[in-house]
Amino acid sequence: MTIHTDDTSAHKDRVAGGLAAALLGDALGSVTEQLTVRQVRERYGRVTTLLAPAEGTFADGRQPGELTDDGLLTLSILRELTAGSGEIEPDNVARLLLEWASDPELLSRFAGPSSRKAILLLRGGATPREAGAPDPLTNDLRTSNGAAMKVAPAGWASPGDLVRAARTAAKICVTTHNSDIAYAGAAAVAGAVSAAMSPSSATDIAHAAVTTARIGNEIARGQAIEVPGPSIPARIELACDIATAGASIEVRIRRLGEIFGNGLPITEAVPMAIGMFVAIPDDPLDLLLKVVNLGGDSDTVAAITGAISGTHKGFDALPADMVRTLEAANQIDVRAEASLFVDVIARRRAKESLA
Repeated sequence: MTIHTDDTSAHKDRVAGGLAAALLGDALGSVTEQLTVRQVRERYGRVTTLLAPAEGTFADGRQPGELTDDGLLTLSILRELTAGSGEIEPDNVARLLLEWASDPELLSRFAGPSSRKAILLLRGGATPREAGAPDPLTNDLRTSNGAAMKVAPAGWASPGDLVRAARTAAKICVTTHNSDIAYAGAAAVAGAVSAAMSPSSATDIAHAAVTTARIGNEIARGQAIEVPGPSIPARIELACDIATAGASIEVRIRRLGEIFGNGLPITEAVPMAIGMFVAIPDDPLDLLLKVVNLGGDSDTVAAITGAISGTHKGFDALPADMVRTLEAANQIDVRAEASLFVDVIARRRAKESLA
């Protein structure tokens, strides 16, 4: 395959859009995380912009736009893939997790249940697969949404290649979530992002998510641990049916929330994120705000759906003032990160096409 300059330019715009929207989703959602819909309304009326998280929230004390685990780990994975020309191994992810958790505040306040256990096991000398292994007898199934929150870079590194996106997503999530359900959920997100790297309809992107979730299940049969739980592909299909059911957007969103929730399990978060994207495919900010105002694990669901929506619509679809606030709060340059990443991936793809 020949990589054309126009392809690279378009990919840079899409990766910058997906990265910015994922990070905005994390920062916006940190304000409403773990609140109910009623509590969000009572406290804020409606969140419409970046705010400082209030006292009593996980992110209390952080400034408007400052990232939590979802955004920070997504950035870390992106940079690791940049350094590895689009390749990453579980040992790399284990190192990134330990580096991230070396800040005791980040570990104590932002690590999810699966990541926290994995980090403690890694510190004790466990291998990545051992650290990510479920223990069903203690109800530790490793099916939280942390498997999916940081895998968007796997899709950006594999534009239009669902199998590669799923394989990379599995390598990213094995260290914390070495279960078949987690593989399927992570692969679904990577596949949706991969499909969004080219001009595609929301329906096509959702179909890619279902297909890649099934690929994730196949990969899991050879290396992950099977745990009890519902089907990620079936739940994504149901979420998309609800998202396009013909009722008003408010009714569809309420129905998605009633059926799936906006919570910690990956069987909630991934179908919800993809269903919300299908319901609101053309306005990333409106989509993010609607997700954020549902409360629950709002930062993670918003980060996932932001990665898909922002990739689909591109960088200019996002509000410039909010992106500037985000970049200043975290001392990052979204376009520069995306540009370097895409240049590296383009060179790798060019070499592969000549092999």
